Amino acid sequence: MENHNPNRRRSPLEEIMDVQEAAQIWGLQPSYIKDLCRLELEKKGLAKKKGNTWILDRNQPNPSKAKF
Repeated sequence: MENHNPNRRRSPLEEIMDVQEAAQIWGLQPSYIKDLCRLELEKKGLAKKKGNTWILDRNQPNPSKAKF
């Protein structure tokens, strides 16, 4: 049963997403998001590559609505 306590600390794992989840949330192609990670987001500390997987900060704005 999930705890709905508003004072509950969020797990750090709830603060990240992968490329597929970002594509669904943002309505963008996964290939575009991968390029964005490599060219922009990694330099800003908003994405990191672990093995073959890009991990993105869930709290960043939709890149289609923000200027990078």
